[in-house]
Amino acid sequence: MVTRLPTEEGFKCRAAASDACIVLKLLGSFAYGDSNYTDPTKPSANVLVTPKTAPSMENDYLSLYSKCPFVNITLASCATNFDLCALVHSVDFCANDLCHCMLDAAESDVQHKSQCLNSVAHTCRIALKHSSEVLMTRNITRNFIIAALMIVAAASVGFALFFMYNRANSDRKKKEEGGKYLQIHTVESSRSVNPLLPSHN
Repeated sequence: MVTRLPTEEGFKCRAAASDACIVLKLLGSFAYGDSNYTDPTKPSANVLVTPKTAPSMENDYLSLYSKCPFVNITLASCATNFDLCALVHSVDFCANDLCHCMLDAAESDVQHKSQCLNSVAHTCRIALKHSSEVLMTRNITRNFIIAALMIVAAASVGFALFFMYNRANSDRKKKEEGGKYLQIHTVESSRSVNPLLPSHN
């Protein structure tokens, strides 16, 4: 079996999982009467579930059911749990858990262990490749958004500086023109008041 490291979420649900195991030990035989792994003809073993959140894996995942006929129920459970995890977190976050679940299933099918493990290893590579592509796409999108925001911010700062520069130039020109006007106006006013002022003509 694959050894898993404990997670914070695992600690939180440990008590509830322990209680559920007790109930399953008492009443599980009624709920799982058709879940005998040694009999692939049971109805529950024919429900072939594939990860809906990773459609590119569908064909490879379906092949697992024929390569690992005695653990079809576990494989269906792995796919369902992966989809539930991906809805809460993301595909790349849950891909490792899916691989661990498939490897556990392969280890359980003793009669077909060799072919099952090979098929699981191939499907796991597909899952990890898909998760890497999802992560890369998300990073590219995030970087594009960050770059766009930086461009908008730089353009805004540039526009603000350009506006302030133009306004400062406009104010300076107004002051210069105002000073000339006041100087001329003052001389003419003085002559009108005192016509004896000498003329430059």
